[in-house]
Amino acid sequence: MKSLIFKIKWFVLMRLKFLFGKNDKKTIGIIVNSFNKGGLEQTALNLYNGYRKKGYKVYILSAFNHAPLAKNLDDIRDIYIFNNNPENLIKFCYTHDINVLHYHYNTLMMRAVRQMGFKVIYTMHGVYTWFNQAEITAYKNRLESAHHVVAVSSYVKDYYIARTNATNVTSIPNGLNFSNLAQSPTDFSFTRENLGIDTNTKVIANIASFFPTKHQIGMIGVMEELIKTNPNTVLLLVGNIGTQAYYDAFSEQLNTSCAKDNIVHIPYIENKYIGEFLRQSVDVYCLASLQEGLGNATIEALYCQKPTVITDTGCARDVAHFPSVKVVAPAYPSITSFTQSDMDRISLEKTNPNTQEISDNLKNILDNLSQYNLLAKDTAQNLGLFTMDSMMDSYCNLL
Repeated sequence: MKSLIFKIKWFVLMRLKFLFGKNDKKTIGIIVNSFNKGGLEQTALNLYNGYRKKGYKVYILSAFNHAPLAKNLDDIRDIYIFNNNPENLIKFCYTHDINVLHYHYNTLMMRAVRQMGFKVIYTMHGVYTWFNQAEITAYKNRLESAHHVVAVSSYVKDYYIARTNATNVTSIPNGLNFSNLAQSPTDFSFTRENLGIDTNTKVIANIASFFPTKHQIGMIGVMEELIKTNPNTVLLLVGNIGTQAYYDAFSEQLNTSCAKDNIVHIPYIENKYIGEFLRQSVDVYCLASLQEGLGNATIEALYCQKPTVITDTGCARDVAHFPSVKVVAPAYPSITSFTQSDMDRISLEKTNPNTQEISDNLKNILDNLSQYNLLAKDTAQNLGLFTMDSMMDSYCNLL
């Protein structure tokens, strides 16, 4: 009964506010589960800055109290932790004249706020392989409350349409702040010399936290194949330990691998150092994920003129036309039939159906590095689709 009264009360108040209020300008609330470090949260921060640049008032509405990125906001009052409580969320929107809600993962009250008169956008950041058919159908039904459903890559859009037959979905790739990558920090320390890598060694980088989806264990098998012909090659795995059990399984397999001396784990590198790291210390970028939303690190590597080998996940279909990019099938037949049990099994396997192909592509690039560096330079000059301006123009068109 209390829930019904709450819904009726705020439905009436918000409808009256939208009908008779004097604020015709759009004020945007970006809804996230947390504002912690990570690709999704960085995208939310980019949207916050992008909307502000376009002249909108913007708030970050975080469901839970994980908000270290708040230090990057122009005003700390622009973030509100609503504890995943519907009344907290609506009260804040009411008192701050918010009339647009831009959802990310969280779908709290989406149908209700649409009925109240909010403009609703939902951004889909990844594929939902853990959903069975009933669950993804229910998810689709919730998203039908949005005015616009946006996928962050063609891959995510294709997956969602294939599993749900949805029609109200468009693709807007996440925009990256390339100016951050262009920095040359004076306190940069991730040089080859500091990492103990000599000038004759070729360096492959993989930038991803240790989660089963990122499949760093699969890279052990790739390196075992590659060093048979290219022994002076090192793989740098850059990232946090996201899932401890997965990292432990990775460490166990690495310790018994013939490639253990060719694989080095580097803890998380701050974003301000990534550009310089890629330029100074890396020859080739490789990401053999089992699934991906966009893969910001891949775009960053392309911007920094690195030849790249990736699986057909994330942004692969949006960059496959570049000659410096080699796209390889993932370690399973089809993402639309890929399940959580498949993930649990394949993520722990170092040898997969695509191991040899990834290794062969890396070998080809390393053996012809000068040629591929020229191709990568051309790629870097044609990444307009992934700029902040491109992303914000597309979202503002939806508004």
